Amino acid sequence: FASTILDDVFQKDGQYESMADLSGQNIILNSLQIIGIVLTLYLLPVVGSKKILCMAPVIIGVLCAVMGVLCNHYPDQTTLIFLTFCAMYSFLMFGFGPCNYLASSEHYPVGVRSTFAGFSAACSKLGAIVGIVWFDWCFLKYGTGATLY
Repeated sequence: FASTILDDVFQKDGQYESMADLSGQNIILNSLQIIGIVLTLYLLPVVGSKKILCMAPVIIGVLCAVMGVLCNHYPDQTTLIFLTFCAMYSFLMFGFGPCNYLASSEHYPVGVRSTFAGFSAACSKLGAIVGIVWFDWCFLKYGTGATLY
């Protein structure tokens, strides 16, 4: 996902970027997730885990929609696309990482947590397979912008 979008944004005259360039960009993007974790830890005592878990998908969804519009209608605005992508990437760990474990431990007994943790892991693996197949199909058929809607 990230490599495809980065390659699309930084493509130069039909030439693809090297793996070293993409790796460096991925390192920077993954370090941006620290912003989301720090923001979560700051807001957790103020807002609470339930509200953060409600806000996180909305924020990421809005940023994905903005990126989709930019990729479809303004493909030459690579700087704006990249900045939106960086903002979305920094929010990937906002709420989802720390709050998932905290919210489930606050609201469910151990038996329920252990049963549904396994079910959740199985669903996430199935979702990863479906997502990879769908992303490739959608990317090849419709381009980068459509994969973000």
